Amino acid sequence: GHGNNKTGGNTLPIWRTDIIVKPFVIAGTWTFLPNSVWANSLRAGYARSDQLFSPIDEELGLSSTQLGLPTGVVNYGPRNLGYPQSMSLAGFNGIGSRNTEVQGPENSLEINDQISYLVGKHSVRFGGTVMTNDQNGATWANTRGTLTFGSAASGSNFASGLAAFLAGQNAVPATVGVPLQINSSAGQNTGLQSATLFYGDPSSHIRRRTFSLFVQDDWRIRPRLTLNLGIRYDLTTVPHDRDYILGSFDPNLGLVQEGVQIPAVHNG
Repeated sequence: GHGNNKTGGNTLPIWRTDIIVKPFVIAGTWTFLPNSVWANSLRAGYARSDQLFSPIDEELGLSSTQLGLPTGVVNYGPRNLGYPQSMSLAGFNGIGSRNTEVQGPENSLEINDQISYLVGKHSVRFGGTVMTNDQNGATWANTRGTLTFGSAASGSNFASGLAAFLAGQNAVPATVGVPLQINSSAGQNTGLQSATLFYGDPSSHIRRRTFSLFVQDDWRIRPRLTLNLGIRYDLTTVPHDRDYILGSFDPNLGLVQEGVQIPAVHNG
């Protein structure tokens, strides 16, 4: 699918985002009847979903450097190709390109086996289920950089964004009609007020498993009276990351990470 930004009904393809979805599902059942009292039913199913949000500027191999805005990134890839995610000029609306997002591959496998047995007035069934759930994904926010020119758009600084952008890294001279102002983050009303760039790998690989066992007996005591007996046990493991990178907050330690300050985020 395609997500397009439009102005006056006209599509602007340079800001288009391609949404690529690849689903896959397969399932089957095998039934075995060795005689009139035994029956076995085995079922299995597998589902997979892969979804990518890919801006068109990334697909075309464009970069911030081509706009004269080097972010310091020299090795480009799917995470940081494309125009800056956000470029803001105080007093004007910001522009930018959507960050790349990856959802998947998400995999789910389920195997269920059930055995039935008839004896006298009893209909006995027992079996179990194993199910896996793997969720992979990442949002590479700010890997292309965010740039802000000029101080806050208020008062005498309302037009400072354009002047700051034209001035680049230098201080904005008072001759262009924008007085120098003290700023809490940059000290003065310099051209580039603030910039951010994400480093690292935000990919996560969450894993969870579910197990269940059951046994059931339908006991026909009388023609018009049947007693249903049974017991079932289900176990679902706590989510964990394949690479043990989950984090949490500990009042005594602050921000913590699995395998560093603590052995695991969850108990179990």
